[in-house]
Amino acid sequence: MKDKKQKIKFECGRCGYCCREYNVQLSHFDMLKIMLKGYKREFFLEYSPNKKAFMKKQDGACVFLKTNDDGKTGCQIYDARPKICRKYQQDCPQNPKKIELAPKPENVINNN
Repeated sequence: MKDKKQKIKFECGRCGYCCREYNVQLSHFDMLKIMLKGYKREFFLEYSPNKKAFMKKQDGACVFLKTNDDGKTGCQIYDARPKICRKYQQDCPQNPKKIELAPKPENVINNN
């Protein structure tokens, strides 16, 4: 029997909600990708009291959030954004009408 899991397609509304409302915990790999873009840890990194690494916020939003002339927001490190930022879009409460389910492609092999 084939796995009938659904894949979520998502079109970001570029509202910046996730970049303002959530504290993004960073893995070592996330930090390395950002540093390879030329950013120093001091610019984007802060630690919690229990020594977990988080993305720094400035004016209530992620330090990499930018607002364009059209009022839409964007990520300055989009291609190196943390893993959680890549996954978050599936649950964005600001865009519920833009989420549509698509059948999982038949040619994908599931190794689970």
